Amino acid sequence: MIRTTPDPDPVRARRRKALALAALAVLVPAVALVVLHRRAERPVASPPPPADAGAGAVASATASAVPRCVQGRTAALWIGEASPRPPAPVRPAGAPAGAEMGREGEPPDRDEALAPFAAELGRGACYDGGFAVGVKHQVEGGALAEVALMGLDGAGGRLVSLGRIRGDLGAPLVVAAKGRVVAAMLEPNAGGFALRLASVSADKVAWGAEIDQERDDSLGFDFAIGAERGVVVWDGVTKDGTRAQVMLAAIEPRTLAVAERPRPVSPPGLEAEAPRVVAGEGGFWLGYVVRAPSKKRPTRPAEPAGEAPDGRYPAESIEPAWVELMPLGADGLPRAASRAVTPRDGHVQDFDLAPSEQGAALLAWRDDDTPSGAHGGRLSLVRIEAGGPAQSQVMADDAAHAGAPSLLGGWLTTSAADGRLLLAALGPGGEALDELAPDPVLGEGELLAAGPSSLLLARPAGRGFELAVVSCRRPAGPGGGDTADAGGRPR
Repeated sequence: MIRTTPDPDPVRARRRKALALAALAVLVPAVALVVLHRRAERPVASPPPPADAGAGAVASATASAVPRCVQGRTAALWIGEASPRPPAPVRPAGAPAGAEMGREGEPPDRDEALAPFAAELGRGACYDGGFAVGVKHQVEGGALAEVALMGLDGAGGRLVSLGRIRGDLGAPLVVAAKGRVVAAMLEPNAGGFALRLASVSADKVAWGAEIDQERDDSLGFDFAIGAERGVVVWDGVTKDGTRAQVMLAAIEPRTLAVAERPRPVSPPGLEAEAPRVVAGEGGFWLGYVVRAPSKKRPTRPAEPAGEAPDGRYPAESIEPAWVELMPLGADGLPRAASRAVTPRDGHVQDFDLAPSEQGAALLAWRDDDTPSGAHGGRLSLVRIEAGGPAQSQVMADDAAHAGAPSLLGGWLTTSAADGRLLLAALGPGGEALDELAPDPVLGEGELLAAGPSSLLLARPAGRGFELAVVSCRRPAGPGGGDTADAGGRPR
């Protein structure tokens, strides 16, 4: 132990103490600055991803900070009640990341959650005049069916009314048809439901056929318009009411009159539902989900009461489901038998279909064996030609990707578990050019349609949506240039 002798002069002792404190006050900050400067010069290593993180999770973490989408300067079209907040953030072209600003230069607020009884949007389409999307809009006394139209640059946004929606039915679907838009919507009638078709051009609506459908628990339908025929498909039930089946009717593309009466097209004895049809080169592609027949599971005395052999309660069990694809001719009628294009022992929850080059089709699906299908699963993509499907690509295989897939031109989209929109660019043949990743401009919105050089984006807020046009940069191709423009069309 070191002993010190106290200074006999107390005044001198206080002076020494004050000088020592002053020296410390100068020395400590100087040393801290030196340490911080040396730390700043060292390269900071990024923490490694978790061991169980998939490739998609890594891409989402790294790519979210690099915006590749830019919103146009044209004001967005608001749908629903009066906007509860300033317009969504806009990053001007050429501005750096983080330069998004709201009204009058104020930083934007976070999007509000979609409120109950909000407006609903259907699938969008790109036609010669711009973008279109079906809308279900709550008004006093009920709901109104509308078609929202806007230019490819986002200008000239307007709503065209299709009339009131009777019953708890969804928003209209729209498709492009030679310079005009064709809309389809369900309406209740004495026998069940009727599917009504309408041609929408500028502010005019011309109604076409009404196709009767039997009353059942499913309201799923789809349609497409080709050069010679249109095709309408829906899932109904067999006459004995024992199983679901896919029905098809062909229509005249100009008058929207019925050309071929409804007929079942799914194979007998199979549970077929959720049809999707798209027009391609020389015909159509029809896809639907097939579910394996339900089998009664044997029980063992040793099992707890109320549980199935696999440990799940009977209500939680999920049977295998796969996607079958059927080629249709230009007349809208089947030209070959359907075939399974996803594994028969899989558990398809959602899928989307899009035409590809040289008469092929692209199929994206989410496979998940959990009963609710709410989180996770595997998201895959495959190209199908006349000879059958090619090798599928796994786009995501982790719990960070939870939404249904959507194919829009040269893009694949889905949603993350936290609500953000994930986007991946596709090549002309359907090959993935990058990984699914979020973008700060897209946020928690939804892409509805792809045009030649832009995409239609919907952002939910409160009890409405805003529609805006965005452009997204695509990754460089093998030759160093862009493989396609922002809308996904090959150059």
